[in-house]
Amino acid sequence: QDRATLSKYEYGIDCKKKDEYEVAKNTLRSLGDYKDSEAQLCELELNNIDKSEVGTSVLFGEYKWLILEKKQGRAFLVKSEPIPGYAYNDENISVTWEKSSLRKFLNSDFIDETFSESQKSKILETRISIPLNSQSKTKETTDKLFMLNAEQANRYEEILSNYTRDWWLIDAGISDNTAQFVSNGKVMDYGYEVSSQNINIRPAMWIQYK
Repeated sequence: QDRATLSKYEYGIDCKKKDEYEVAKNTLRSLGDYKDSEAQLCELELNNIDKSEVGTSVLFGEYKWLILEKKQGRAFLVKSEPIPGYAYNDENISVTWEKSSLRKFLNSDFIDETFSESQKSKILETRISIPLNSQSKTKETTDKLFMLNAEQANRYEEILSNYTRDWWLIDAGISDNTAQFVSNGKVMDYGYEVSSQNINIRPAMWIQYK
């Protein structure tokens, strides 16, 4: 068994060197944390992102992500298919992104379950400015994973229209216990109750790919 595992590892590395992406990816992924398989897989996926065009879907960690933007060796990614079943906040109370249970979940359980340590090291800390309902004040957070805001949803509308299911945005809605969301590709700025699990999530992040 040990020799078979080593042979599979060496085969995966050889395919990686030959730029046979699909075979190398599947082989290294099947090895889990054997030797430096996770680091090799991370490098392989980053190289694939480097070669991929804006608007295409790429694998990183356990999911596929759409490339929204690339600049200076960094890529802005958003979950390709929305994930159902997550409220913006567990309780239906006045809340912003800063205090939301969704923010806590994405930057703890979700990130740990989705990415290896090698992959997590490539996810950049992003400073996020969240407009409050008054529109005269903002709050700032620094997160690795976050939700898009309304301006970004409009800017990248063509890329994000690959799925039309409703998904949360980071911005507050018209009342203190609501958050904005996208429905059929359009921003619903009046918002929806934060405790609803009928809205999907599309986590976003910036990664350093080279």
